[in-house]
Amino acid sequence: MSLSDFSGLEERGPDETQEAEAVSAQVEQALPVVKPPLKKPRKKTIQTELSLEHHRWLVETAEQIRSNSTEPTPPDQRCYPQHLISVAIDMLQASGLDWTRVQGVKNLRKQLGLEPNP
Repeated sequence: MSLSDFSGLEERGPDETQEAEAVSAQVEQALPVVKPPLKKPRKKTIQTELSLEHHRWLVETAEQIRSNSTEPTPPDQRCYPQHLISVAIDMLQASGLDWTRVQGVKNLRKQLGLEPNP
C-alpha cells in the first residue's frame, strides 16, 4: 500500500488527462494578457534663473496651450512651463548636434541657427 491509496483520488485515464490539459490551454488563451505597469521616470527638481522675458513667454505660452483645449483636460495632461522646457530638451537631444564641438551658449545658438549672422 502507498499513501495515494488513502487519498480518495482516483487515477485519471489518458483521455481525461488530455481533456484537462486542453481545457487548461483554452483557459490560458482566453485570459487577457496583463502587462506590468510602466514605471514613471523619476523626476528631479532644478532651480534655474530665466530672464523675465523668457519666464513671461513660458507662462503665457503654457496658458495659451491650456486654453486651446475645447474639452476638459485631466490635471496630469495640462501644459505648464516645465513641460515646455522638457520639450525643448527633447528637441535639443534630437537636434543631431555633435555635442563634442559645442564650445558655449553663443556657439550653440549659432549651430542651431538662432544667432544672427554678422
